[in-house]
Amino acid sequence: MKQADSLLLNALKAAIHNEKAMLGVLPQETQTELLRQAVRHGVLPLVLDACGNALKAARQMAFCQTAEQILKTQVFLQLYSKLREMKLHPLVLKGPVCAALYPKPELRLFSDVDLLAVSGEFDRIQDALLRLGCRTAGESVNPLEQTFYLPGSPLVLELHGAAFPENNAYGHMNAFLRMKSCARKPFPCRAKKFIHLARTRRFCTFCATA
Repeated sequence: MKQADSLLLNALKAAIHNEKAMLGVLPQETQTELLRQAVRHGVLPLVLDACGNALKAARQMAFCQTAEQILKTQVFLQLYSKLREMKLHPLVLKGPVCAALYPKPELRLFSDVDLLAVSGEFDRIQDALLRLGCRTAGESVNPLEQTFYLPGSPLVLELHGAAFPENNAYGHMNAFLRMKSCARKPFPCRAKKFIHLARTRRFCTFCATA
C-alpha cells in the first residue's frame, strides 16, 4: 500500500471517531498525492478536518464543498418535509443516511439523494416533485427510475421504484422491503427526524451501504 493510501485511511478513521490524525511532517509530493486521493474519493472535507493544519493547500476547496453540502442538505430537508405534508413517504437511501452516522455530517459529501418509492407511490411522488418545482433530467430508460434536479440549487434526486434489480439474485430483497412487518420509522438526524426508513438502525445502515 502506498504511503498516501495509508495516510488517507488513517485520516478517515480519525474523522469517523471525531479525532485528529497524526501525520507528522510530510514531503510535498506525499501531501499532493494525499489531497488528490481525497478529492478523487469525495472525502476532502473529512480528511482536512481530521488532519488539522497539516494540509493547508486545499482548505478553500474543502470550504466550498462543505458549504455546498450544507445548502444541499437544507434544500433537501425542506423538500422532504413538503413531501411528508403531502402524505408521501419515500425512503431515503445512502447519501444523507451515511452522513447522519458521522460525528460531523456536513463533512460527509454525497452527490445526489436516492429516494425509494414504496407502496405504489412512485407516480405520485414524481407528480409531487414536479409540483414542488423540480425538473426531470431527461427521459429515463428504466420506467422505475427518474432523475430530478431543483433549479437554482445543487440538489439532485434519484427516484427509484425498486431498491434492487428484479432478478434471481436480488429480487427477494425488494420483497423484504414490501413486507408489512418492515414498518417505517423516523431516523434521527441533527435537529430533525427527516428520514423514514425501516424498523431498525441496522437495517438503515444496510440500506445506506447496499
